Amino acid sequence: MHARTARPEGAQRDPWQRVVAIGSLVSVLFVGIGLYVTNEANREQQRLTEQGQITERFTTAVEQLGQPGPNKIDVRIGAIYALERIMRDSAVDHPAVVQVLAAFVRVHAPAPTPSPTSSEDLAEPTPPPPPPADIQAALTVLSRRNATRDQVGEEVSLARTNLRGADLRQAHLRWADLSGADLSGANLIGADLGRADLRNADLSGADGVTGESFRFACVGFGTTLPSGMVVAGPPSGESKARCRPQGWKLLPPKFSAKNRVQLGTARGIMSRAEHSSSANHC
Repeated sequence: MHARTARPEGAQRDPWQRVVAIGSLVSVLFVGIGLYVTNEANREQQRLTEQGQITERFTTAVEQLGQPGPNKIDVRIGAIYALERIMRDSAVDHPAVVQVLAAFVRVHAPAPTPSPTSSEDLAEPTPPPPPPADIQAALTVLSRRNATRDQVGEEVSLARTNLRGADLRQAHLRWADLSGADLSGANLIGADLGRADLRNADLSGADGVTGESFRFACVGFGTTLPSGMVVAGPPSGESKARCRPQGWKLLPPKFSAKNRVQLGTARGIMSRAEHSSSANHC
């Protein structure tokens, strides 16, 4: 008979050691899950706190923006730059800030009502005065906003506003609604007006306007362009496709006094030419 080989001391595993080891691993796992859940809850609470603070800042800024009177212009300017800070801090609130500032400009700087042509209107135009400081501040913030945060279908709407002499250098106005806006004498050097709605807009005397700056914009007979620039006809098919969803629609022409005189002279020349041509054929 063979002698049995004795097992070394401690070689026999205790089943309870396995249980303790598994229990330790499970405990570590639960602690990790607990820490993750706690961390996520803290983050969510921090996010809600920050969002609440932004909402409070937004409400306060809007209330300050609505304070009327020339003696409150510094308050309104401070509110405008407070809204810009909110727009930068919160991408979610960016569209709301854009709409508030655009509405502020539309309400407080409406386009002037056209007046009948007088002999004074035919004189050499003088540079228009700049807009009030609070209007310019709102335009500056809108011009330098992060346009990539704009929502589709909610572009900047500055339709029928008085932007005469405004500083809009390097302005992001792509897809903006500028229909009926008075931009005469405005500084548009480096501004992007691509695909903007410029129907019936007045850009006479504006600086920096080039064909490239309003590439594919809605420009028609109702648009008054700076001296030396002309619109030969209705917009091209490519330009029409980039106009607003309601489709292209040429509104009644809006000409400056000089444009009206030049148009009348051109019509007279064309009429005489047609009459002369008819007489020659006879």
